[in-house]
Amino acid sequence: MTVGLTTGLLAECYSKIRENLLTNVSVDDHVATYIGEHGETYAEPEFTGKYIDICMQYVKREGVCSPFSGFAKRVIGSVLANQKTDGDLSCLENGKGWFSVWNQTFTVLGMISYYDVTNDKTVLLAAEKCADRIINQYSGDDLPSILDSVNDGSEHLSFILPLVLLFKRTGKTIYLSFLKRLFEYLETTDMNLLSFGNILKLRSRKGIEMLIIFSGVAEFGRVTGDMRYPEAAARYWKQVNQSQIRNTGNGTIDEKWCENGNAPANIPTEAKPNETCVAVGFLELALKLFDCFGEAVYLDAIEKALFNHILGAMDAGGRDFAYYQGNYGVKIFRKAGGLYQCCRYRGYSLFAHLPEMLYRRSGNVITPIIYASSRLECEDLSLTQATAYPGNGTVDFDVKSESPMELKLRIPVWCKAYRVYLNGNQIDIDADNGFALLPLSAGANLVRLEFDTDIVTEYGDIDGEKYAAFSRGALLLAEDSCRCNVMTSFNGGVFTELPTQEKCIFAASCGKLVLTDYSSAGRKHPGTDTFRVWIPVENEL
Repeated sequence: MTVGLTTGLLAECYSKIRENLLTNVSVDDHVATYIGEHGETYAEPEFTGKYIDICMQYVKREGVCSPFSGFAKRVIGSVLANQKTDGDLSCLENGKGWFSVWNQTFTVLGMISYYDVTNDKTVLLAAEKCADRIINQYSGDDLPSILDSVNDGSEHLSFILPLVLLFKRTGKTIYLSFLKRLFEYLETTDMNLLSFGNILKLRSRKGIEMLIIFSGVAEFGRVTGDMRYPEAAARYWKQVNQSQIRNTGNGTIDEKWCENGNAPANIPTEAKPNETCVAVGFLELALKLFDCFGEAVYLDAIEKALFNHILGAMDAGGRDFAYYQGNYGVKIFRKAGGLYQCCRYRGYSLFAHLPEMLYRRSGNVITPIIYASSRLECEDLSLTQATAYPGNGTVDFDVKSESPMELKLRIPVWCKAYRVYLNGNQIDIDADNGFALLPLSAGANLVRLEFDTDIVTEYGDIDGEKYAAFSRGALLLAEDSCRCNVMTSFNGGVFTELPTQEKCIFAASCGKLVLTDYSSAGRKHPGTDTFRVWIPVENEL
């Protein structure tokens, strides 16, 4: 199965990031990551591990002649040359420090990606050596010390995921046996990943760390067939979605979940809200859980995070992603000064993986995960999707298949009315659990999906005052201090003048209120233009 973006906003972002990785990111810097020993806060192996994985995503689609093949080979050479004899890849003095296991988690994940594409068993053996050392470090009476880490005990548990993935490639049962013992031990603590009740009662409230941990938990269940594990991950994710994710498509304050996390609030970037790592991790876990349970709620959340926070955090050239992104004040399209590059590389990683996220196929059922102009090619099927979504609500599919197929079309949670056309004729299809299932005969079929994208108003109280937030379809809207109609919009120009009956509710209504999509707000003069999502109102209509 071959999948790729064709035109439109996401394709442009994909191309910009690829070009940036070619021209502005130094492979020499990543080669240098594993040379020498460093202080306890050294986190470069996380970013370089992701760099290896990113390179291999391009190699999978472009072939061994891709320049990224040579980049990854050079970095992997440095990993192998500088791995300690006991297997340690933390790059920290004496293998200790804040990011001891965390660093190795992402290095090993990068090595696994490299092995998957190249079948280089030397790299797989080096990854196993690293994993074996970590297992030995936390076996027996030393197991409780795995919670003795920064970020409230969550940092070292990140290694759950690479251990499961290594088992899938090696068949070494020692990895699953260790994890089973680990989960049993954790159940005796306040990091009880299976039986927890409230996400805020777990020892760690850290956003991205816990999302990565539960990705490992879900993957363990998929490998072992024990559904308690993906069900626990789904319970965690759904609590986050319901109580923490804001209308921007992301959550956290200072990188942590908090009480009343998604209550209406004016949150400036200085409060360190909505860490980009969190949006990416939340989206990635959603996709993993969709693959387990097939529920539309996961795809609705992916859409919300992608088209609002992720696109809102990416700078116009694809060079960087904001570390934090508020819903009020000014936007900062770069990582915070002097801090880690985690959000930058997770943003790069998301777009490198985006093509493989576009569709799912189960037998003769095709599910578009993301509505975006793209192409799917199989031996017996070709599908082309053309759309300006979410700038409008029209999605066209051109499907050619050798046998009857079914399109499983998500009807977004925000959509009040929709229409489906097959070969020019409107078809009545009721949505079932968020999906409309459209049978297609063998041969050529043209499908059009139309969503009504009316403005939706959400009301809330902030410090005793009434506010409203607005959205159109999948896009959160924002008021921008630069409200001229010639303003270039990142998402293709979602400029909305509110209807007269809505405008009258504003307390300070001088002239017309023009809203743009959240991801475009604050972009004409970054760091100067102010914007706000929650707008003061006199009364609810």
